Amino acid sequence: MAQAQIDANRASQLAGLQFQGAQGNQNAANQAGQFNAGQQNNFALTNSGYQQQTNLANQSAQNQFGLANMDAANAAGQFNAGQQNAMTQTNLGYQNQAAANNANAQNTASQFGANAANNASLFNAGAANTANQFNAGAANDFALQNAGFQQQTNLANAGAQNDALSQLLGIQGQSALDYANRADTAGRFGADAWNQSMSDFTGRTDAANQWNAAAANQGAQFNAGQQDNALARMLSGGQFLGNLGAQMSSDQRANLGLMADLGAQQREIDRQQRAAPLDLLQLQTQLFSGLPLGLFNGQTSNTNSTTTQSGSSMDWGAFSARVSRSSRALDRPQASSAVSGRAFPTRA
Repeated sequence: MAQAQIDANRASQLAGLQFQGAQGNQNAANQAGQFNAGQQNNFALTNSGYQQQTNLANQSAQNQFGLANMDAANAAGQFNAGQQNAMTQTNLGYQNQAAANNANAQNTASQFGANAANNASLFNAGAANTANQFNAGAANDFALQNAGFQQQTNLANAGAQNDALSQLLGIQGQSALDYANRADTAGRFGADAWNQSMSDFTGRTDAANQWNAAAANQGAQFNAGQQDNALARMLSGGQFLGNLGAQMSSDQRANLGLMADLGAQQREIDRQQRAAPLDLLQLQTQLFSGLPLGLFNGQTSNTNSTTTQSGSSMDWGAFSARVSRSSRALDRPQASSAVSGRAFPTRA
């Protein structure tokens, strides 16, 4: 029972130590998880800020690039509209002048005949050639001007794009460097925290192992002491049992001697009881032997004389019957009574 209680206490202590160790490990894991969660939150907030700044910078660059392209497109459109209007007016003027000249020529040709028509045709051909030459030159000038404006617009757009890309790359590079530095710092901090947690866990584990070893040693010493006490009690119990056995043997011998004495006394009583009728008969015989028995015998005679005797006579028939009853009593089986666990004969 003591060993079972000791084992139960030891199991309870070990369970408590294991629970405390698991609780310490859980606390360390929780602290490490909280620290990592905080670092991840800070890292996420930092990345979110940098991402927001990057998005704002990209949006600003895109807006500036769109505004620059829109201004250039508006300027080009206004210039193209102006050039087209001027060319249209010029073409209309020449067309009107040509139509007027043609009408005059046709009128003149109609008035003057075939020569005038020929002259008008020649004039119209020359005017058409001149107009075509003028239109071709104007178109070339317009194309050159449009090409210059388009080139300037492309150069401005390319510069704006380059500036936006350089700014974006600079911001991204700075963000990447800052992110790398923060990640490096977070990694070092996480490694330091992990190392600290592992060293703390190792220290707690060593302390728990030492405490368990000390508790096991104390438990072993206590168990050894309890075993020694149990063996001493067993030895004392054996000695006590030996004393009880010796005492029981002595009591049994005394009881046997007492029973033997009682048996001898009972046998003597039984012998005396059995011999009492004979002793009584012997005493009676001794008592009767001194009496003149002849005086007590009656006589019968066939003579005519009569003899009268006075006195008493002994009834020998009754005496013989009493002797027979006494003999039968001696031969009758005796009943028994229990005295101290033994059967002793009693007189019926």
